[in-house]
Amino acid sequence: GGGFVAPEMTTALIAAVAGTRPAVPGSNNIQDLTQRERDVLSLVGRGLTNGQIAEALFVEETTVKTHVQRILGKLALANRVQAAVLASRLGLIE
Repeated sequence: GGGFVAPEMTTALIAAVAGTRPAVPGSNNIQDLTQRERDVLSLVGRGLTNGQIAEALFVEETTVKTHVQRILGKLALANRVQAAVLASRLGLIE
């Protein structure tokens, strides 16, 4: 009969009351990325398409797609929007 609070909000609420910030999803695994994957993540964070990233890094677009999929898998992210947000929060965007 009471109100419902989404699990994501519960974590944020508890963190706010405790005076801490919730962990950034995926940030604990950032060290698992190769340097090239970090480069790709940075460019994803800037909003570049796979084609634009391929041009910037002098690789094929299929290679970029592979890197993006590995990044999402390693960081347990659902999509490139989450990856872009993470890149921003971690200061990977120049």
